[in-house]
Amino acid sequence: MKNCVNCGAALDDAASVCNNCGSGQPQANFNQQPQGGYAQPMQPGMQPMQPGMQPMQPQGGYAQPQQNQFADQLKDAGNQVASAVKKVDPKILIAAAAAVVLIILIVFVTKLFGPGSLTKKGAIEDYFEALMDQDGKAYMQAQYSNKMIKAIVKEEDYDSKKELYEEYEEEWLDYYYDDYKVKNIEIQDTDKLDKDDREDMEKAFRKLYDYTPNITAAYEVEIEYEEWDDWDEEYYDEEDTVVVYKTGGKWYVW
Repeated sequence: MKNCVNCGAALDDAASVCNNCGSGQPQANFNQQPQGGYAQPMQPGMQPMQPGMQPMQPQGGYAQPQQNQFADQLKDAGNQVASAVKKVDPKILIAAAAAVVLIILIVFVTKLFGPGSLTKKGAIEDYFEALMDQDGKAYMQAQYSNKMIKAIVKEEDYDSKKELYEEYEEEWLDYYYDDYKVKNIEIQDTDKLDKDDREDMEKAFRKLYDYTPNITAAYEVEIEYEEWDDWDEEYYDEEDTVVVYKTGGKWYVW
C-alpha cells in the first residue's frame, strides 16, 4: 500500500492515478538501485533539496584539522615557556632585567653626552664653543668620534687622549684663538656631498691615522655669525663655510 501524493488517500502500490482526487502517482522501479548503493531515507521534517541549493555545512563551517593541530602545538609551546619561566629564580629575572636597562641607559648616555652632536647645527656650535673656551678635549670631540680619536692617539704616539687634548690647547688653541668670541651662529644653506666625496674623506683620514671611519652623510654648510673684534671692541657679521659629517649616528665638523 501507498498514499496519494496529493490528498493522502490509501492506494494500491501499482495505482498510477488516485481514486479519490484523480492526481497522477509516481511509479516506483523496484528492480533498479540508485548508482552507488541505496539512497538514505529522508528523515521526518527534512525538505527535499531544490535545484541550485548548496549542501548544508555543519554549524561554524568544516573543521580545519591542520590549523587546530598548529594551534595546539603553539599552545603547548607557550605552556612550556611559561612553565620554564616559573622555575627560574625571580632574583635572576630581576638581575637580567636590570642588566638590560643598564645597557640601554649606557647607550643613551653615550649618544647624548659623548663626542659629536645629534644635529648639524649642534656640531657647528660645539666646534665654535671649543674654540672660544680653548678646550682641547671639546675641540677634538667636536671633530672626531671616540674611535677616530683613539686612532689619532695611537698613530701619533700619544700616551693618552689627555696628552693629545693638552697639546692642542697649548700649541694651537691658546695661540690662535685667544679672546676669540662668536655668537648667533645660523645656517644659511647646505649642500649634500655625494658618496664619492664621503669616500675621499674616509681615505684621507685612513691615510693619516690608519683607520677608516664609516661616514654615512656629509654636508657643506654655509653659516653666518657675529665675531668679536678686539680692536674696535664690537661684533661684526661674518660668513664661513664648514663641512659637517655623520658617523656612528653623531655629527662632527671636518
